Amino acid sequence: MKFNIAYPRTGAQKMYDVDDEHKWGKLVDRRMGCEFEGETLGDQFKGYVFKVSGGTDNDGFPMKQGILIKGRVRLILEPESSGFICRKAGAHRRKAVRGCIIGQDMACLSLIIVKKGDAELEGLTDQNRARPLGPKRANKIRKMFVLPRHSENITKRGCTAPTEAPVRKEVDHWDVTRYVIRRETKEVGDKVYFKCPKIQRLVTPYRIRRKRQYREGKVNRAKKGAEAYQVYVNQLKGMKEIRRQRSASGTGRKAPTN
Repeated sequence: MKFNIAYPRTGAQKMYDVDDEHKWGKLVDRRMGCEFEGETLGDQFKGYVFKVSGGTDNDGFPMKQGILIKGRVRLILEPESSGFICRKAGAHRRKAVRGCIIGQDMACLSLIIVKKGDAELEGLTDQNRARPLGPKRANKIRKMFVLPRHSENITKRGCTAPTEAPVRKEVDHWDVTRYVIRRETKEVGDKVYFKCPKIQRLVTPYRIRRKRQYREGKVNRAKKGAEAYQVYVNQLKGMKEIRRQRSASGTGRKAPTN
């Protein structure tokens, strides 16, 4: 059985192949999310604690949490659920998935290192893998590079004492665009091309202007509707007054007689 072991602290992962059935056979009948001692798989993992995060069987069907069987079942899956890639909004489909209990027909198990042992694992714990992508959200970029945020002015964090006036921090709307992480894509001659993510939730003067125009538009539409309703009410009052005057003078229409 193969074991794909990941170490989140370094961002690295490595595949190990354990052929001894007496070692990986001790994991049979365990569930996803369980933790076990790494010494079960070999002496090189002594002191480690692993957590089962998933796996696939010999036919490639993935394990799904919450299905308490050792085999496969066919379930009606919803969009955005594990085991079903929905290509149409709102589609439901019956798909075959595997239970969350480990069996002897497993081909690969995904493990996460919860506790590191004394010995280093070559290619897994002795190296740091660079993060390929940086954050996209504006406040997360500001948090990474310790930049002032708008929320610091809202909560008055700059005020050190109740008697002092709150110190507002100047927040540059375009500061995150200068700190966004870029990666090199290609090089043509002496020119180097980079690619960077589109920043999400970026509050700019244009965004503030659009929100102000949207609010003003709602107020203007409400005022226009109230004025139109008042004109309608005045017209009804005028028609009622005309009918009252006609009935008082006796010049109103008479009902037809047969």
